[in-house]
Amino acid sequence: MAVTQEGVWVVSSQDRTLRRLHPVSGEVVDEIPLPDGLGPPGGVAAWRGSIWVQTGFASGPPEVSPAVVRIDPAGQGLTTFPLDRGEHVGVTFGGGALWSANSETGVVSRRDPSTGEVTETAQGPIPAVALAFGEGAVWSLGRGREEAAPPLPGTIARIEARTASATLSTQVGVSPTDLAVREGAVWVVNAASRSVLRIDTETVTITDEIPVPGVPSQITAGGTGVWVLDTGGGILFRIDPGRTRITGSVKVGPGAVAVAADRDGVWAARSDGTILRLQG
Repeated sequence: MAVTQEGVWVVSSQDRTLRRLHPVSGEVVDEIPLPDGLGPPGGVAAWRGSIWVQTGFASGPPEVSPAVVRIDPAGQGLTTFPLDRGEHVGVTFGGGALWSANSETGVVSRRDPSTGEVTETAQGPIPAVALAFGEGAVWSLGRGREEAAPPLPGTIARIEARTASATLSTQVGVSPTDLAVREGAVWVVNAASRSVLRIDTETVTITDEIPVPGVPSQITAGGTGVWVLDTGGGILFRIDPGRTRITGSVKVGPGAVAVAADRDGVWAARSDGTILRLQG
């Protein structure tokens, strides 16, 4: 999901449609079919007045490669930018560019948002699992290898937006799954340790580890705090970024698959099509 002033944007992998929900009533006010010939949508983001949908998946047939579709909400015009085969981790936006990561090689690419062409690359951690932009940098999260003996820890790397160069990195434990950037920190979900790590964006060092009473999987940050989703338990936890501890939780039900925060609260989506809006 992505949240803008115009509404909440949700993609469905089943019918390959982007929907806009009214930000107050939650009613569907717009439906935009995605182009044929692409893999199922896996993520959506809002940037520079457009909505961007990533499609494709790692295990798809060879002829289906990942892509990013740019949608003009006013005219509903569609532009498709192909990505490389291994770039199914996710994309992020900032510093005047579209950024993508290759899961297999860890290479992070800066792309021209008007053409999709790669203009610079930087080496990030392997295998890459998530990407986010904030505090003037791109943050690439690598999972590490739990099956290795001994297990290899995951890593987060800071890639400067201006130079597209990796400058600092730190280990973040085994099996990190997601990250968000806010309040001068990167917040990293670590499912294996059932915790969220706070990482200072200047020093790229861990300053706090916040236990989560569940198995955290996804994270988002907005005006009301940092929100962590326990998909299996169907619980959303709120972390106060100032006190770096959990200050509340809410049951969102089974099948919760996505969360997105805005300045007033947080939205959660379930696999049955239910969308929940929660006030901060």
